[in-house]
Amino acid sequence: MFGAVGSGKSSVLEAISFALYGETERLNMRDKRAYNMMNLKSNSSYIEFDFINYENKLFRATRDFKRNSKNSRK
Repeated sequence: MFGAVGSGKSSVLEAISFALYGETERLNMRDKRAYNMMNLKSNSSYIEFDFINYENKLFRATRDFKRNSKNSRK
């Protein structure tokens, strides 16, 4: 992945990690509250990540969460 400094490359990778595992390096360094990943002007967030394996099988990982509530995974 290529892009200018501050363009969001690390944020994309952290969103993928969060969608798959419910945690990221950034969350583990501080506390594990998911809303720390959220824009300060937002009260909810949604992540959806699709990938296809070598057999052309589609996998989808999603997470949605709201400020001050437990996150959910599908």
